Amino acid sequence: MFSAFKKFWINYVNFTGRTNRSDFWFANLANGLILLPFVYTAWSIYLSNFLKYWPLAMSSSISNSFSDKFGNSSDYYSNGLNTITNQKDAFSSIFSIDVIILFVLILLFGLAIFLPSIAMQVRRLRDAGFHWSLIFIPVGASICSFLILIPFLRAIIMLLVMFAGIFYTLLLCQPTKPYQAPVQPVTPQQPQAPMQPAASQPQAAEPSQSAADQQNPSNQ
Repeated sequence: MFSAFKKFWINYVNFTGRTNRSDFWFANLANGLILLPFVYTAWSIYLSNFLKYWPLAMSSSISNSFSDKFGNSSDYYSNGLNTITNQKDAFSSIFSIDVIILFVLILLFGLAIFLPSIAMQVRRLRDAGFHWSLIFIPVGASICSFLILIPFLRAIIMLLVMFAGIFYTLLLCQPTKPYQAPVQPVTPQQPQAPMQPAASQPQAAEPSQSAADQQNPSNQ
């Protein structure tokens, strides 16, 4: 697991290599184990503060509204201000300084592992024999999840997002496929015609001695 976690940070922006199945899941397990104590502690403190201070703020607002209904009208604004003050105090007590620090640390770690996680998913898809563009499946599912706010599309969108997440997880779980180089098409070569020997030209015959004597009578 340590070697997989080390490869995760070494290949921070490597979108061209490959990541096998064990390295992929061990790196995700290491990131989850790092985040787990921070998330558990932050949510535990938040829920403890919420259960402690929010009912007090709500009971205070209910008692103020009850006194506004049956009490004097001059106390309306003072009771309203007391309600707002109590709710602000409850909000600040729920999100205490330790909760804020833990949430900031979780956010910073999530931003730090965002880009290498995308790069590792691209390498894992390539290692499983799929095209890297399939990484847009969770991106599209995340964008479509905003349509949950539309009431009549809520059930359909939730089912589509769930099936997209399951399908993408199954792709990442596929075993490694060996790399196969693309086969280059072989063009048939046409047989070359045999070379024809060049035809020899007949040489002009040398004139005989008698013909030369006839042409030059001055030599006689």
